[in-house]
Amino acid sequence: MNVGMRATVNHKFMNPVRASAPSYAEKIVHIIVVAIVFVSFALSAALATDRASTELARHFLSDTPACVQPAPSPVLLVADLTLNGEIDDSVSLHIYSILEELGCIDVLGVVSIFGNGGSTTAEVHRNLDVRLAKLGGGTWRLLRGPDESYRKVRNKRATRPPAGQNGTLADQERLVRIAEIVNGANGQVVIVELGPMTVSARLLSSGLIQESKIRKILAVGGRKGGERFGRPAGLVGRLGSFTDFNVRKDTKAVDSLIRNWPEKMFLVTYRSGVGQRMITADMIANAIPAISEHATERQQWLRRMLGYEGIPSWDTWTAVYFVRDGKIRLDCGLQYGHVRMEDGARWPRLLIGNQPDDGWPIEMCR
Repeated sequence: MNVGMRATVNHKFMNPVRASAPSYAEKIVHIIVVAIVFVSFALSAALATDRASTELARHFLSDTPACVQPAPSPVLLVADLTLNGEIDDSVSLHIYSILEELGCIDVLGVVSIFGNGGSTTAEVHRNLDVRLAKLGGGTWRLLRGPDESYRKVRNKRATRPPAGQNGTLADQERLVRIAEIVNGANGQVVIVELGPMTVSARLLSSGLIQESKIRKILAVGGRKGGERFGRPAGLVGRLGSFTDFNVRKDTKAVDSLIRNWPEKMFLVTYRSGVGQRMITADMIANAIPAISEHATERQQWLRRMLGYEGIPSWDTWTAVYFVRDGKIRLDCGLQYGHVRMEDGARWPRLLIGNQPDDGWPIEMCR
């Protein structure tokens, strides 16, 4: 090497070119993007706060609702919503949409199921497609539920095994799809049964989901022996009372769930939705104007037929499970339940007792 030769230095690497400063136009664009994001977030928060502040929402969730869990709970909703007659499914889905906005839950989907007013699953599915957006659930995934009750599938197993083991092929495909969503959720899932408890019973009994994947099953049903919920002033009130409708539509499903998985059950009993816990057509109309006519018609029917001045909404009270102090407000605790015939009844009921001999231990609200 010639010591007299100077080393060649590549100054490009010694002094890298600095990135040019953003132009004035780029700064403006960045500011606008940040502002849009902030405004969108603020509007969403304001909307959630506004919807949660209605009299209807405060009735179920309290004046200052706070979530029980720090992170949203994955929730699968199952509903037998109708566009006339019973209105509590519509109110329930509205309240659950508020719970999601508040960060208490993450709705995995809504499953249609037969039930109210003798509706088939197909009819309920169409009803949900029409009404979900009006209730705040327009972005929720809508899933088709099974056509056959757990009772019917059980009967098939007894008479035509193994062909009838899991019901029809169409039902099996629908349940597999629902199970995939539950099994793919992050953490344990809460299934909210706003109608017959068919979906939970069929998913668990078929092994499509494991009980470890389920945190709770929220549902409606149960009364003490002799309890009546009609008022003498109403025609039906003089002749009878509200039936355990969700229990009656699939008694075998309820019986299977409380026998095999009682620790998973959280039941809102019929006493929970009457008296001071009823709502009014005005409360519904102010919160959900799109269904005000339905609410008025329902209240008028209840007054005429049962002597009620308000609208019972048992399904909606399941929402207290996700709200701090909700169980205290609804007087929830461990009681015993058993599906059996009651004297004078035409079908089995879920009867509540206080002793182990009265059935299986279940968390119930009264």
